Amino acid sequence: MRTDSHPTLQARTIRDFGDQWHRFRSGPDAGFYGSVAHLADTFGPLLEVSRLAGTRVAEIGSGSGRFVNMLLDAGAAHVTAVEPSSSVHPLRENTAGRAERVAYVAATGESLPLGHFDFVFSVGVLMHIPDPGPVVTRAFEALKPGGEMLVWLYAREGNEAYLRLAEPLRRVTTRVPDAVVVALSHGLNVPLSGYIQACRVLPLPLGSAMSNEPPACAASGSSIQPEQW
Repeated sequence: MRTDSHPTLQARTIRDFGDQWHRFRSGPDAGFYGSVAHLADTFGPLLEVSRLAGTRVAEIGSGSGRFVNMLLDAGAAHVTAVEPSSSVHPLRENTAGRAERVAYVAATGESLPLGHFDFVFSVGVLMHIPDPGPVVTRAFEALKPGGEMLVWLYAREGNEAYLRLAEPLRRVTTRVPDAVVVALSHGLNVPLSGYIQACRVLPLPLGSAMSNEPPACAASGSSIQPEQW
């Protein structure tokens, strides 16, 4: 990727995510998808969620606030939510009942306040940033001594069945208007709902994820130390 394409790509990505989070607002009633159990499943053995009690935490790329609410539910005393897109508005709405424990930063990750955080989280975000280096550097600068940055990235391993469906679809969905993608999503949701029900009684691919049953160990998270970056 050419360096001079980064600003344009980043601006478009931020705009697109803002639009998505306005359309699909994941509020506090997200069920397992927004639960502390899901937070524990996401990071597996890398994070004992009881360690979050009373801590000061930051999240880079907070979207509509799903993980902000998870972190607060897990006992974090305060969360700094960094979100550069227009979804900062649904983010505020979805966390309105606990806004006294949240600081909203409408900026990119490089603008994370230097707040001596116990933890900095980035969940499904860094792979969308053309040059994530400055964001990660800023995160480590914002950590207090002994603090940790925990990152979750989309992984290819174990997702072969999903990718065989998703990658051909992307060739179409990235070239059509959003309204068409939404209609296609609703159409695909019909067979998907049937597949989810089948996963609850049959050992099908992605069955554990589809039926909201956490696997024994989640290996897609990573805890990064400064010298490893």
